[in-house]
Amino acid sequence: MNIVPHHHHSCEPASSKIQQFFAEFHVGQILRSCNAYKLRGFVVMAIFLVAFEAVFQRRSFYQRKKDAPDSIPFERDTFYRFLNSCAIHWRKFTLLLGTAIIQKTIAPLTSEARRNVLIIDDSLFSRNRSKKVELLARVYDHVSGTYVKGFRMLTLGWSDGNTFLPLSHCLLSSSSKQQQLQGASEDVDPRSNGGKQRKLAQCKAPEVVLTLLQEAREVGVPAQHVLFDSWFCSPASLHQIHELGYDVVARVKEKREDALLLPRPHAGRHGHLLEAEEAPRALRVPAFRRG
Repeated sequence: MNIVPHHHHSCEPASSKIQQFFAEFHVGQILRSCNAYKLRGFVVMAIFLVAFEAVFQRRSFYQRKKDAPDSIPFERDTFYRFLNSCAIHWRKFTLLLGTAIIQKTIAPLTSEARRNVLIIDDSLFSRNRSKKVELLARVYDHVSGTYVKGFRMLTLGWSDGNTFLPLSHCLLSSSSKQQQLQGASEDVDPRSNGGKQRKLAQCKAPEVVLTLLQEAREVGVPAQHVLFDSWFCSPASLHQIHELGYDVVARVKEKREDALLLPRPHAGRHGHLLEAEEAPRALRVPAFRRG
């Protein structure tokens, strides 16, 4: 009895839709602006298309190359060199692509009176079985209450209340050298995008948050407020984010209650805190009661 093979013909409609998506949002131009280009060999869009299709087909490059060798004209070395290139600014790519989707597709369908927000959160990226991963560190897992090997995945997303779209991210190691199990590679030029990303990964989380928000501000992401939990809510962070032009909705560490930082006339540049009951009225959104 023969095993039924995986046919790649069923993936052709999905591939055409992906190419249509690339053309509509000018993905090729965004890649070039993020320093993703080649002087010779296979074109960047052909390599990136294979990587993009793998997410929707749930098949690795090795599986696709093994089942249908003629469908991919290049070898694995070309593929992985492109993904691991230190010259490409991948964080900028996701930010520019997300902004293009918001401005071209979501914003025309949304009322101008709706409040758009940026949401910041972190999650554990466990690598307990790893030993030689670059910048591997001991990070604290708040769920289990123990230290594990891995990273903290800091994510910046955008929402209009109905749609959530991830914009940027940073895989955080530990800012303490004592907690780092592996250091950064010395072969990477610190002036390259990869070197800068490694340096950012070793900064403290509040500093990285400010960097992500500043980048979102520069590319014109439409948002008025920033939402995060008490882990990032400190007086210094609130004032620095407010100076960027955002109002903050967060849970204050000291009082353990929801609060909102808004500008107030004659209060200087630092604004003031509102209690949880006042926030919906100040934002002009409906209040939600527990029960």
